[in-house]
Amino acid sequence: MTGSDADDGPPQAPRRNTLAELQRFEPVSDELVLAAIDRAERHRDRQSEGVMPSHIAEHLGFVPTAWTTRNLNPQLNALIDAGLLARSRRHGLPMIGLTDSGRKRLTRARRTDDPLSLPEAPQHREWRNTRSVAANRIGGLRDQVRRTLKDASTLLTTETARSDAWFAVANRLHRQCVQLGSATYCLREWNEPGDADADLRNLGPTRAISNMK
Repeated sequence: MTGSDADDGPPQAPRRNTLAELQRFEPVSDELVLAAIDRAERHRDRQSEGVMPSHIAEHLGFVPTAWTTRNLNPQLNALIDAGLLARSRRHGLPMIGLTDSGRKRLTRARRTDDPLSLPEAPQHREWRNTRSVAANRIGGLRDQVRRTLKDASTLLTTETARSDAWFAVANRLHRQCVQLGSATYCLREWNEPGDADADLRNLGPTRAISNMK
């Protein structure tokens, strides 16, 4: 009468690992490192507390591995010694942020004829990949809801339907509607984030669709 949970899963979308789009470390200019830290700070909700080294690597377009850290650390240490960066800790984790001197150096660099071009920001990469997952999944999610509604309609015409059958349909419909709503939000209502500041959206819908990758 009612479909089982094992049978009502939507077609699997290709798993997208956004880190797979990043590249191995390669030398970059000091100015580009400063620009990456500046953007990473602006994309945090606590902009004055610095960022983790792994976030710096991602804003530079590098895979945040121990190998990347070992190669990037000497340059970060040199910028700290020059007074352009400063170390701090937050909840026991190492953080690195721009000093006033570092911001002035970055401002001067941005005024030159050689623009500082950073790779795609992590928050934009997440937006792009999550929208792609939602686009792949939304048709199957709609089909799921239709099947469950059909099962509920069948229960309505069955005088002997047990309560556990209703509870099972209710649980399925709730889960499926949350997933469909999440896909709808990510595909049609989540505005494309810019580089100027953090994308402080409601994370609930995006997390729900991310869990379906």
